[in-house]
Amino acid sequence: MIMNSISRLENISVKGFRRLQQIDLEMRNLIVMIGANGSGKTSFLDILSILAASGNGKLYYTLQLKGGLNEILTRGKAQELEIAVSIKVPERQPLTYSLNLSPKGLSYEINQETLTQRGATSTSEPFKYIESSGLNIKYFSQEDRKLLRPNW
Repeated sequence: MIMNSISRLENISVKGFRRLQQIDLEMRNLIVMIGANGSGKTSFLDILSILAASGNGKLYYTLQLKGGLNEILTRGKAQELEIAVSIKVPERQPLTYSLNLSPKGLSYEINQETLTQRGATSTSEPFKYIESSGLNIKYFSQEDRKLLRPNW
């Protein structure tokens, strides 16, 4: 079956986004969202657009379209937005991407961003493609075969 040979989301966790104060959802091939108005269906779809924007370098623009980070945090209950996804990869261990944002003035700050892949054994350290904490940003360089600070 073709569905087994492509990458797909396995799990998504969200903390601090609008009505999605804290969710952990196993993703399946078909997901049907049913609920009353204001229960978080659109918020869940917005999380997917934020993830896409993060991967495409359009996070600032996307957050501004939603009124800024302060407007999308769970009111009175969240000081930061946390998103984590596990991505199934054919013939390999899953990738795990996590993003943690907090408001900074009228904008936002990326507190932490990681992209890792579990090792072959449960005791081995995960392979790191992105390891970012505050201003300490490192990306895996294919050429150098190690994590490096970007030169941009």
